[in-house]
Amino acid sequence: MAFWPPSHTHAAPSGPMVNTATVVPLAGYVDTSPGNDSASDTVTIRGAGNLAIAKTVTPTGVVVRGGTVTYTVTATNTSPLGDTAIGANVVDTLPAGIASATWTCAAASGSSCGATTSGSGNINQAVNVANGVPVVFTITGTVSPTATLNAAIANTATVAAPATFNDTGGANTATASNTVRPSGNLSVTNTVSKPSVARSGNAIGRQVLYTVVVANGAGGDPMTALLTESTPAGLTFNSWTCGTPSGGGTCAAASGSGRPVNASSTVPGGGSVTYRITATVNTNAALGALNNTVTVAPAANFIDPVLSNNTATATVTVTA
Repeated sequence: MAFWPPSHTHAAPSGPMVNTATVVPLAGYVDTSPGNDSASDTVTIRGAGNLAIAKTVTPTGVVVRGGTVTYTVTATNTSPLGDTAIGANVVDTLPAGIASATWTCAAASGSSCGATTSGSGNINQAVNVANGVPVVFTITGTVSPTATLNAAIANTATVAAPATFNDTGGANTATASNTVRPSGNLSVTNTVSKPSVARSGNAIGRQVLYTVVVANGAGGDPMTALLTESTPAGLTFNSWTCGTPSGGGTCAAASGSGRPVNASSTVPGGGSVTYRITATVNTNAALGALNNTVTVAPAANFIDPVLSNNTATATVTVTA
């Protein structure tokens, strides 16, 4: 008997490869069971490479209710043999803190975005990722108006290899996170009880009352506001009170001595509190305008996107 060399069926870059071996009797020999003279074995050829996914978000760190976030999701393939991952599945399910989103997909030559290059809501897309040619999804979302304050919004994307591709890596999941902070438009006004004061007058005559209103714009989240009064030369502060709340505003302290420094209040959207600050013009105050400025600032972890209305000045003219 003689054995013939095995014959090979060449395979595509991925798919089955069949290897068959056959035995043939020499002349003068009779094979009484020819049905078992050949045998085959099949090997499935798969592409191979390191599929990975990366994710970033803009802005980083802090977002506010109703704000816009942009996620960039990048699927890559590093294949030493230059194989393409055909039908790799990219999934990005929007978290509860994102009310809505639209997305687009872009890929350079060799890679492709699959069935469509744009959509809305969640992503569940089969893509082709060539060696060294990324597939990039850009997701633009809106933070929910009811997103939980001071909590994280974590958005996770995954990439999974198709059955015809051997993924040699492990970076198949990526997450980008933001923290939702309270946001409101704090503002302050400052008025004074007397337009002018004679520095030669008695203590009562030289006393002035500043009325300061701290407010939060309609639609804002409840804000912790910190009020500080300046210390202009020629003016001695006596005491202050906080009260007359509207729209659910509250004062951390009802009164204090001197001037308010980081005096705290909680002001819901559309609400306000009122400070009344008494001071005395000194007998040695300079003649002319005596300016008193108050500033309101959000406490830590509160966001005020409009700072142009956070200071206010009231002026008293000092006469002889």
